[in-house]
Amino acid sequence: TANTNATANATANALKHSLRQLLLLLSSITGIIFEHKSQKMAYAGFLVDGCLTALSNVSNDILSTSSTSTITTPTSSSTTTTTTTTTTTTLNYEDKEELEKEMVDFCCMITKLVANFKVEGLSSLQPYSFTNLLTAISSVGDLLLTQQRDEMRNVKGDVECMEGYEWREEALNLLLEAVVLLTDDYWLQSIRKGNAQDNAIATMTTYLSPLYSSYVTCKIEMAKMEEFYLTLNVNDLDEVKEEIASVTLEEEMISASSLGRLNLTLSLSCLTMLFQNALPRLQALFNNNNNFTPEGAALLEETRLLIVCTCYLLTDDCSGETPIIPDGILNSCSQPSSLSSSNTNMNITRGSDSYSTNTAQITKLFNNLMSLGELQASRISINPNNPNLSPLLAKTLVWFFTRFIPAYALPSVCDYDSSRSSSGNDGILAVWSSHEMSHQAISFCVTLSLHYMCYWPQENQVQDSVTEVLLALAKRGNDVRRHLIASPSMEHIVNLHTMTATMTHSSTVDVAAQTANLSKDMILGYKRLPYKFRSKILTFILIACSEVDDPKSTSFFNISLQAVQNAFNSIIQAFENKSLKPEEVHVKEMVCLCVELHAGVARSSEMTHPERVPIFMSPSLPGLSNLMVYYATDLTICEILLRVFRDYSEQFIAMLDREQCLIIFRSSAELLKRYSTTQCSSRVIRKVATNSTEVDIEEEQSYNDVLCAIQLLLNLGAKDFIDTFSSDGSGKGVQTSEVTEVIFFGLQQILPLMTQGLLHFPTLCKQYFSLVGFMMDTYPKKVGSLPYDLFNDLLESLLFGMSHTDSFISKSSLQGIASLSREHIETQALSAHLSHNPSIFENCCLRLLKEVIFQSIIWDRLEPTAITLLALAAVDLNNFGNVISSISQQLSLEKQQRLQTAFQRLLQTDVVSKVSSGNYGGRMNRMRFKKDFEIFVKDIHSAVLVF
Repeated sequence: TANTNATANATANALKHSLRQLLLLLSSITGIIFEHKSQKMAYAGFLVDGCLTALSNVSNDILSTSSTSTITTPTSSSTTTTTTTTTTTTLNYEDKEELEKEMVDFCCMITKLVANFKVEGLSSLQPYSFTNLLTAISSVGDLLLTQQRDEMRNVKGDVECMEGYEWREEALNLLLEAVVLLTDDYWLQSIRKGNAQDNAIATMTTYLSPLYSSYVTCKIEMAKMEEFYLTLNVNDLDEVKEEIASVTLEEEMISASSLGRLNLTLSLSCLTMLFQNALPRLQALFNNNNNFTPEGAALLEETRLLIVCTCYLLTDDCSGETPIIPDGILNSCSQPSSLSSSNTNMNITRGSDSYSTNTAQITKLFNNLMSLGELQASRISINPNNPNLSPLLAKTLVWFFTRFIPAYALPSVCDYDSSRSSSGNDGILAVWSSHEMSHQAISFCVTLSLHYMCYWPQENQVQDSVTEVLLALAKRGNDVRRHLIASPSMEHIVNLHTMTATMTHSSTVDVAAQTANLSKDMILGYKRLPYKFRSKILTFILIACSEVDDPKSTSFFNISLQAVQNAFNSIIQAFENKSLKPEEVHVKEMVCLCVELHAGVARSSEMTHPERVPIFMSPSLPGLSNLMVYYATDLTICEILLRVFRDYSEQFIAMLDREQCLIIFRSSAELLKRYSTTQCSSRVIRKVATNSTEVDIEEEQSYNDVLCAIQLLLNLGAKDFIDTFSSDGSGKGVQTSEVTEVIFFGLQQILPLMTQGLLHFPTLCKQYFSLVGFMMDTYPKKVGSLPYDLFNDLLESLLFGMSHTDSFISKSSLQGIASLSREHIETQALSAHLSHNPSIFENCCLRLLKEVIFQSIIWDRLEPTAITLLALAAVDLNNFGNVISSISQQLSLEKQQRLQTAFQRLLQTDVVSKVSSGNYGGRMNRMRFKKDFEIFVKDIHSAVLVF
């Protein structure tokens, strides 16, 4: 019957699934389980051959359910089969789903085999096993991509209607993961004897590299169809889905870049051909000022994805590192050479016979992208409102230049192996070491950025990318900075900054049509830039123009700072003369601009000779602080002011002398006092309960001013550790007391804002407890001289933090309480506070026991809790015993006895007496107590407490 058949089919499928899971586990077995290497290789060969045979059967079954296709799949250790299928078979839903699961599982098995046995093992298997494995990866990957593309064609670009999209993407990602494991295998790059590695690389290049072209062409065609459908039906992707898709694509592209670098010549040829095909059509599209069409959207998406593929192929993400040319690209674009070790029989082969061709193709591809940028920039200068000029395309293009030019232009010999220096006169290092080539690229990048700034000032994503590429170039080094200064567009940017330093968005521009070779439209456009981007551009100018031995650079640097100073002085004088009313809108705008420009100066520490910035900033700090008198109720200006002080202290506190330190200390104290006085009386802070992470993040960002205040105090506190101390105050350093006074004063100002509602925000909470825990732990002696109300508020913060779900916050809080207890044992530092409240330590003990030790959260904070408990008990063991008695009274008689016995075993007299006398008993005793405490917690949780 039908039911019997269905049951039998379900049982068979379950058995197949269990068998595949067993094979996956067997593929992952590692360790010393084989007597000889030959046994391990035999085991690996058995699994590889079995996996490939099963994968061939699954691939043929999948092909039989689809339209006409051709696939080459290995079926044994020595043969391959080319299958052309023209028939279509219809499967029921269960069989089709089982087939999809089989494909995913066997692709996963391939990845696990590669991860387990590595290239060294797989390439040493019996003849054809390794090549068959590589052929399977390439052919199955091509099958998945082709089916995905054909399915997209069938549904005309509607991804939601595609069947099998998810499983095919999962299987493809598993194969790409296997490719990454193969290409990044350390054995391939190690010093070797013989040519086994070279043979493995050649084999991988031959069999895997064609998959890259298939990947690029299919992915681009699918993206075109999807964009066409979305534009035609006026549909927008959900923001969350779009972000997930973007991250997934990025991960895929990174994996695919490893594939593309195997045969760089073939990969570059594919991309160059696609670019040359797209550029004429793009030119026609940009010349068309008519409405935006689905065909135009598809073309723009095709070009954008081409740029993304090119970027990932030619560059690596070097965030936080010196940008360099990827080793795979360098190897393909360098003259062949052999690097030998001290043992003459060991060597490593580098370079490529096609190095000259590859270098020329990279240069050609880069020139194509420059032509695209030049074409778009010329069109936006004529008609920036042309709907066919895509800001997203501009953002992607600038992103490519951000990763490419800093890595390739004027490569430093210090960044590369000395053996790379002989890369050939037409190798990649030689070509990009040319000042002519690098100057062309750098100058073009500055000019392109200038056009985007002036003609698309309100495109925030484009401006983010523009400021990022300019800063990346400015920070690259002296040689790059000299080329920046030599660019005519650099002079235009400096002139735009100096001319508009007093111009807000609402200011009228009374300039001639041509001023300093700048059109009126460019000046108007630059004036419309959001102030935060004008601030970042100033940071770029200062870093780029920081070379003191270049008169032109020095001139640009000085006039840029002078423009900021003049604008700020005019406002300060107007407020003193009462010729301007602070509450007027245009005055607030001018204040925002001036303060943002100072923020740009405060972020410029990566320049050469940065000591010039404190000389400029120090006289301005009292005036900036005084602005809080007028704008303490304006959260926008408040936040910018706090951000200026935070960024300046973070980047320059290490190099400030004593006088400059005292200026920022006094100015920061006044700033926080005025800010707190107003905000505490007028602002109600509470956490709104939501189920959305995005809403929570957005809500937390509305309290960025409080976060900036906390971070400012953290930065100021670092001066005590960085500086050279001077006890008499005559040296450059500041005394510890001067640092702690301003920090505790600042804490006193912001404490009223730190309600429990605000402490529910994770970033704010972590920063606050970092500060409070650090100060209480590092300066416990100073705590004794604080006003009692301030001390009590700080202590309550620590008691709240020790039971926080975040282990970092709880650790900081517990360390602070332990330090206070130890300080009181040694110096009686808290005597004054105990006169106000004699039960301070009893309360700490009680809450530590009830809120931490007796709760399930104890397990991720055992060690700091043990240290804190020991210190509190040592302050007064009798009072601690009273606390234990009060707690035990709430338990049954049997549990009372168990609890008291457990505490007696834990708090042994010899250890506690040593701590009470100021001697912590040495490392061994502390380790013993921590171990005993863990046993104690297990005992009371299992035998005493009931949850």
